[in-house]
Amino acid sequence: MKKVYIYIASVFVAFSSCKENKKTEPAANDGIVVTNEAPMSAESKAEAEMEKTDSAIKAYVAANKLDTNMTNTGLVYKILKTNPKGKAIHFTDKVKVKYKGTLLDGTPFDQGEFEFEVGAHAVIPGWDEGIELMKEGEKMLLIVPFWQGYGENGSGPIPPYGTMVFEMEALQVTPSQK
Repeated sequence: MKKVYIYIASVFVAFSSCKENKKTEPAANDGIVVTNEAPMSAESKAEAEMEKTDSAIKAYVAANKLDTNMTNTGLVYKILKTNPKGKAIHFTDKVKVKYKGTLLDGTPFDQGEFEFEVGAHAVIPGWDEGIELMKEGEKMLLIVPFWQGYGENGSGPIPPYGTMVFEMEALQVTPSQK
């Protein structure tokens, strides 16, 4: 499973400009700088960021004493309120959610209500996947690692490699007519 994470994350960093990880030593008065380390590969950078993210998520879960589940893509979630009689959410259904988003350190970045079609790429991949774990009327805590969110670049208040935490409630599900 770690290889899958590495592959997914490396896709995010593969086409970006990688900063070189160099240690330099001044040369003897000739102005030439000698490097003794090769640039960090995109795969190495992705692996390092993934390990850092995994550790941060584990620390968050432990600090908040959460009993969570993890999907095979790395989403971490906990159903906070169940609704056994609620409509299941499926690919192409329209869903209206109420949400609050924070970074792992608790910094809020967004909240409100939003309606979208599941699987139509109208939201981050973590939402498209995570929402299908819920039923109408349920509440969930969803922890979205960077490779399921805004990736290596971030977006607005989400920093590069930013992990997001969402409290979500599925307010309304309209089954697809497709």
